[in-house]
This record gives sequence, C-alpha cells and structure tokens, in this order.
Amino acid sequence: MRFKITKKWNIHYNLGIFTNESKEIVGNSQYGYYIFRDNRLLKRKIEEVETIANTNSVDYEIFPAEVRSYGQYCGEVLYTIAQHFGHKISINKTDISNKFSIDLYYKDFNSNKHFSHIYRDSEGKILFLYVLHILTFINSTVKLFKLFESNDNGWWLRVYYITYHYAMRRLVDIKNHFDNNKSNHNGFDILINEILNTGSTILSNSQFRNCMMHYDLYDKNNNFLIAPNYLNPNLTLFGLVESHFNGVTYEQIKLDIIDRLINISDILAKWLNIPFKHLQKL
Repeated sequence: MRFKITKKWNIHYNLGIFTNESKEIVGNSQYGYYIFRDNRLLKRKIEEVETIANTNSVDYEIFPAEVRSYGQYCGEVLYTIAQHFGHKISINKTDISNKFSIDLYYKDFNSNKHFSHIYRDSEGKILFLYVLHILTFINSTVKLFKLFESNDNGWWLRVYYITYHYAMRRLVDIKNHFDNNKSNHNGFDILINEILNTGSTILSNSQFRNCMMHYDLYDKNNNFLIAPNYLNPNLTLFGLVESHFNGVTYEQIKLDIIDRLINISDILAKWLNIPFKHLQKL
C-alpha cells in the first residue's frame, strides 16, 4: 500500500489477531511488535531503517557488568534464605514443559472498518487498541503460557501476579482518563468500575508486591518479610504468602489471581466483541 491513492480507499489490513482453538485472543500484531521490537532500530528514522537491507549488520549493545551484577544479586538472595534456615537447602529450577501441542489461528483485520461500531472518533479507536492489548497480555498468560506450567516452585505465582498487577494498573489509567474527561465510550466506564470494585486486596499489600517484583525478602527497614511462625522450608516461597495473607496458602492465592484474570478477560472480550469468522490455522 505504498501508493497514496490506494491508502485513501481504506482497504488495507492494519491489524492481525491470533487466537487459540476456543477463539480466545492470545496475540495481536501491534502488541507483538511492541514485545519483540528490535531496540537497535527504535531511535532511527523510518527512512533510515528502510534502507537497511540486513538488520543483522546492526551491532547489539552488551553490558556484561550488568549481567554479573544481576547474577550476584540473585546469589545473595538465595544465600540469605539458606542462612535463615540454618542449613543448606535445595532449590530446584523451574520446570517449563514443552510437550503441549497448541493450535493457533489468525485473522487479518482492517480495524477502521471492523470496529467502527465500537468507536466514533480517534480517541475511541485508541481505547479499543489499548483494551485489546490488555486482553492480549492477560490471555497470553492464562490461556496460552499457563498450559506450560509444571513443577511450580514459586515462579508461576510471580508470573500471574505481575500480569494481574499491570492489567489492573492499566484499567485504573483508563478510569482516571474517563474521570478527567467526563467520557465513557460505549459504557466501558461501567465495566471498569465493575472490575475495580471487585479487585483483590492482593494488590494493596505493597510489601508482597515488592517481593513479587524484585525478589527481595527484606523491607526498606531491613526487616525479614517472612513471619517466624510461618517460616517453613517445605512451603512454596517458604511461608512468604502465608505471612502476608493471614495463613492463606500459596495455591489459594495463585488460584484467586488466575480466577480474577479470567474474569477480567471475559469482561474485556465481551466489550470488544471482535468477530472471528474465517479464522486461518497457523
């Protein structure tokens, strides 16, 4: 579509949707570009990038000192855990199975036409894409990546928690935009309030959030974040979850987060109302 005259016809595809066999969105081309973009090319002008025949010729920037520093930090965390138990402990690596065979499907869209019933202006179109990216982020975790979960030793809760945390933050951003501009866009403000009003207290626990995000077991005052009465090497994360949620177990918290993510996914997918006729199998 390099010809200006054909662009005006508005017949081109500008968005690709990827689904699983149940027609649940697990990817889209714009979000995929954001995730897998080549950082070496981001700050270059489009005209310059188009002249590069082989992007492999662009040198990567490697910072070995930062890699070593991160490895040292991880080692210190593991050593701290071992010290508190007073003996050597065995920490098994996370097992991610690759034995699943997943059927994926795709469809190309002209978003200007297919979704005109949802938005009436450029702001509405931006909202649609923003919500689509949130849905993609959630579903790629709980509808796709989750299929590979195996031998959970604490890593999977972090994955689900981070997904939930940032999905809720993005929805709060939209709500704030609606409140500041007195808009609602096809009743989406009501849906956001429904989601946020049933939000989990998990997100209000800042100490637990810091543990999930940064792997640190001490607060800013250097206090150990696992309560003595819950400290147990046989528990996943050694009693961290139980310490912060009054004895609620690791598995209960994880299932609660997954259920909430699926609920949000269902609400967003219903609002987007994307047609899935003529899907092509990858």
